[in-house]
Amino acid sequence: MKLIVGLGNPGEEYEATRHNLGFKVIDAFSHKHGLKLKKKKYTGIYYKGEDFILAKPLTFMNLSGNFVQPIAKFYKIKTEDILIVYDDMDLPVGSARIRSKGSSGGHNGMSDIILRLGTEEVPRLKVGIGRSKNHSRNHVLGNFTKLQISELNKIKDKLTDTIEAFIEGGVESANKKINS
Repeated sequence: MKLIVGLGNPGEEYEATRHNLGFKVIDAFSHKHGLKLKKKKYTGIYYKGEDFILAKPLTFMNLSGNFVQPIAKFYKIKTEDILIVYDDMDLPVGSARIRSKGSSGGHNGMSDIILRLGTEEVPRLKVGIGRSKNHSRNHVLGNFTKLQISELNKIKDKLTDTIEAFIEGGVESANKKINS
């Protein structure tokens, strides 16, 4: 069983922000496959299939581990079978990178997940939002420009294909897909 979790903040005021890019990727994947995230439990919503769970925490970003840890424990999902999808300021808009482990890189949602799971060995799909000269809080909680949305739309299929590859073959398979 694989667990794919997109990070974001709940609520209408955050819906279009850069920080909700993890939610947007999960939405794109669920739309492509006709899935509905209906189950509510562990402070989040999710869809459970035969071999994967697709999820969005309804906690705020900084408390994402409060969702990931209990659902992973309940379904007995190993950390190497968890994929966290989130925004990354160190990557340009329109790019993405997959890693099998590492620090949070200053991302508070990933930091909380690492804390709650007790390991940095958590696969993650980082999607670029670029950096701004403005304060980072204003940047991540700001909306994408039309040009940035266009750049993200160019990689949407590659992101959903990467999640499919993770479900089928783990992080190595996903890494090959994102880099192809």
